[in-house]
Amino acid sequence: MRKAVNSSLVQFILKNWDDNRNGEEVQEIIEAIVAQIKQDHRDYQRRHGRNDEADAFYESVICDVQSPEFWDKLDYMSGFEFDY
Repeated sequence: MRKAVNSSLVQFILKNWDDNRNGEEVQEIIEAIVAQIKQDHRDYQRRHGRNDEADAFYESVICDVQSPEFWDKLDYMSGFEFDY
């Protein structure tokens, strides 16, 4: 099943990160996200070759999505408004 990272998924992850009942599902979702990021990284390397900056980017994103603080930031920014 294909899922998108949207505000409802972010809310589910945040609400259930440490929950005994749904925490396991959250970790499964995080593992699936990490697997997709790794696949995207491999696809990038096939198209563009190895690149230290790209490698660092993908590694950073993998670390970030495994932290609840990342999801707090994503939640905050998803509804963020500002004047320009």
